[in-house]
Amino acid sequence: MNNDFTYLIPSESNIKNIVGSEIKDIIKCSFETYEEFIEYLNTCGVNGHNDKKSYFKYSYGTLLIIFKNCELSFSSAEDLNSIILCYEKNTESILNKRNLLEDVDVLNKISIFELDSNSDIINQRIDSIDVLTRKDLSPKEKGLPSEVGLRFNLNNKKNFILSHNLTQNNFVFSILFENERLPHDIITKLSYSI
Repeated sequence: MNNDFTYLIPSESNIKNIVGSEIKDIIKCSFETYEEFIEYLNTCGVNGHNDKKSYFKYSYGTLLIIFKNCELSFSSAEDLNSIILCYEKNTESILNKRNLLEDVDVLNKISIFELDSNSDIINQRIDSIDVLTRKDLSPKEKGLPSEVGLRFNLNNKKNFILSHNLTQNNFVFSILFENERLPHDIITKLSYSI
C-alpha cells in the first residue's frame, strides 16, 4: 500500500523511534547540478565551497538517511523556520507514492561513501537525538516551530547536525559535521536517548 508523503517537524514525528538504530547510508538528493551550485556560489560571492563535500553538504536538496527498517528524508522549511522530515520507507517497507530516490526532479544523488571523510558515521548506532532551537528568537520565530537543528549523537562519540539557517554562508539547509561552528545562541529544545 502506498501512502502520500507528509513532512513533519521533528517534535511532532516519531523520530525518537530511530534512537538505537544504525545508520546504513546518507544520500544527498540534490535538485541542482554541480554546475548550478557553483554558479550560485559565484553569484552570492561565497568562496571555498566548490568541492564535492561542500556540494554534498550545502546543495539545494534533501538528505536521505537509510536505516535497516526505514528511510527518512530531511529538509527545511522557511515558513516553519524548522527542519522537516518525511518517512520515505517505514518499518513495514511500504514506500510512499513519491519516493525520493525515484523522483525525476532529483538531478544528482551522492552517497556519503563518495566523500573522502565522514564515512565513520556509517554503521554507527544513534545513541541520542537533540532537537535544537535558538535562545534569541524574534517574536515571529517564537510563533513558529523553530526547530532549527537535529544533532545525531552516535555510539562512537561522533555527531552530525542537520541544520536550518545555522551556517554563516547563505545555505538554508545543510549537514554539519563535528568541529563546525554553530551560532552561540543554540540550545536543546528536546532530547531523545536510549
